[in-house]
Amino acid sequence: MEHLAFRVLLFGRGHGPGVVPGRAGVHRLWGQLGCRMPGSPAIMAPSEPSVGFVANLGGWSDAKGPAAVTNRDNIEGAARFAVLVESSADAIIGVDSDARILIWNKAAEALFKYSANEAVGQPISIIWPEHKRAEAEANVAAVRRGESVVGFETERLAKDGTLCSVSITLSPVFNDQGDRIGSSMICRDISRRLELERELRHSQKLEALAMMTARVAHDFNNQLMAIMGYTDLALASERRDDVDRSLTQVRMASERAAALVGKLLAFGRKRPGSVEPVDLNEQVRRTAELIRSLLSPDIEFELRLQDQLDSVRLDPVGLDQVLMNLAVNASDAMPAGGRLTITTRQQRLVATDPGTGVPAGTWVVIDVADTGSGIDEALQPLVFEPFLTTKPEGKGTGLGLSTVKDIVDQAGGFVAFDSRPGQGTVFHVYHHAADGRAERLESTGSRAGRSERPKSVLLLEDDDQLRALMTRVLTEAGHDVAAFSSTHQALVWSGLNSVQLLIADLLAPGMGGMDFVKRLRATNPRLAVLVLSGNGGDAPQLPASSEGFGFAQKPISPSELVDVVDSLTGRA
Repeated sequence: MEHLAFRVLLFGRGHGPGVVPGRAGVHRLWGQLGCRMPGSPAIMAPSEPSVGFVANLGGWSDAKGPAAVTNRDNIEGAARFAVLVESSADAIIGVDSDARILIWNKAAEALFKYSANEAVGQPISIIWPEHKRAEAEANVAAVRRGESVVGFETERLAKDGTLCSVSITLSPVFNDQGDRIGSSMICRDISRRLELERELRHSQKLEALAMMTARVAHDFNNQLMAIMGYTDLALASERRDDVDRSLTQVRMASERAAALVGKLLAFGRKRPGSVEPVDLNEQVRRTAELIRSLLSPDIEFELRLQDQLDSVRLDPVGLDQVLMNLAVNASDAMPAGGRLTITTRQQRLVATDPGTGVPAGTWVVIDVADTGSGIDEALQPLVFEPFLTTKPEGKGTGLGLSTVKDIVDQAGGFVAFDSRPGQGTVFHVYHHAADGRAERLESTGSRAGRSERPKSVLLLEDDDQLRALMTRVLTEAGHDVAAFSSTHQALVWSGLNSVQLLIADLLAPGMGGMDFVKRLRATNPRLAVLVLSGNGGDAPQLPASSEGFGFAQKPISPSELVDVVDSLTGRA
């Protein structure tokens, strides 16, 4: 505490951390504070009012009489201020005009892991991570111009190399003559708050999933009924053309069911996916299948998609969540029914749009419009604030639109809206147009370059029906297949036989698919590997050498399976 009071007094007089008065003067200053001087063996009582020292830019000098009283008041004020600073739960840092640290309280020690002795005298840049340096320098420049920076959320670097999520307030500090002598910084640790917000946003996704469960079950059961019905017709028919038509319908129903499950798994993922070029119209069409499942029958749903849009680079899973959140809000705004319309269009701005703040450039825009109750004018400025909700208690987290804005912001886009109470709302989502038109990538099914020589394939799949299916498909494609349901059986067989390709389910019983892969690759680095997964998660981490390593999500068609296997074994 005495160290801090001393630094507070120096800071208030305009001294930097390198300005140190003589030891005798320091000793008597600590006496006036009623504290023990560092290195002194005893606690000293406050000196008489007639003895004091005045700190100024020119140094230290004896003072008696009124000057001493004034000086003692200054010292006592510094001591009281030091108590406040040390008691703060927020990190409080004082920086001199050269951006060197002069004040560093206990909360700063706890947050950044530097002791006061280590931090004082160091440049404030010791807590700047390299990727935030330009941002921090801009803030310092603003303070030097006499401006304040309030509630700026960013990251700073601790002594042990960890990043701290903080809210920073920076203010210039002036002396009695109006000269800027430094700046004050208050850093609040917001890591816990951000963690809670992430968890709440995820719960908001789960809330949307819960809303669509009944409708999804209905749609999925429809597909199952179609599969079973057409299969029975094919089995009962003696005419080849009837069998072909029935099996075609089975195939189509299976694809619709697989797409539905895939969308649900992707939407329920906690982590965002990768940023990639996206055909916006195609992505909207796919998400529309889920949106239809959550809308009540009395809400009309329409897509108006402009042809020949430029592609955009974004996270498809994030876009799904944006559209789902906007659709849920629109549905809630139309309890008695109405119309929900999703439109895509391309817009070229030659200057910043004064209404939305969207800068000049080429934008691919999604408009989500409803004919619902609209947004109250008093609430419109707060629409994107977290936890704002007009729904009854327990019916919403108030994070739907906040999450939309966060996702769009992270993608470098903009979101705006128009709303009139009683007439509905339109949300406009802007994404940067990438170079070139979007192209839909389709499998050609080409088998050019396929090796005609049979390959030795070890298949690890615990589902009996799938194991039999894949064995038949690969055998008919000319491969020698040994199929097992557990890693223990497969391990024994692989120790006695040569294997060129391993196909393993990620969740295979026993040691697990990836552990089994690593074990076999340790003895056979050239082993080609195909890992399959049916849980909709991310691809597993690739081995150190990923040559000849493939990953595919179930369901995978027989032709796709053969193509992937032939591609991998061509490198084995």
